[in-house]
Amino acid sequence: MDNYLIIGAFYVVLIFTDLIPAIREKKTKGLFFSIPVYLITLIVNIMIVMGVQFPAITTVIQHAIQSMLKIP
Repeated sequence: MDNYLIIGAFYVVLIFTDLIPAIREKKTKGLFFSIPVYLITLIVNIMIVMGVQFPAITTVIQHAIQSMLKIP
């Protein structure tokens, strides 16, 4: 439960320091990038707290390179 509070506090700080000033200044290009990034990172953080195991990035890259180069 503590992890949810830490994540929530972190995103509240990000919203007040980054998103609200961007909305007031009507920086739409920055908002189109930052809002989806914040949502994706929030979802990933919640999934990590819930115990979802993600594959190591090195194995993902290794499989992608092997499939592109047709290496067995």
